[in-house]
Amino acid sequence: MRLINCHRCSTLMAANAPRCPLCGCRNEELEQGRQERRRLFVMLTLLLLTYALFLAFKLELISAQGVLDLVSILRQG
Repeated sequence: MRLINCHRCSTLMAANAPRCPLCGCRNEELEQGRQERRRLFVMLTLLLLTYALFLAFKLELISAQGVLDLVSILRQG
């Protein structure tokens, strides 16, 4: 088991503990890992959607105006 120091109170805690046992603050290492995975998931999803849109355009399943309409809808919300 790997031990780390709490960034707020310097208490030793397990590296996989979600919160510090003394002060209750969140484990920054775990939080950074979650944010990185979330960011990676969003980037991969956008890449997949872009590729699907490109393929639909190349296979002539959607026109250039359709692509522009879809992009404007995605930008709105």
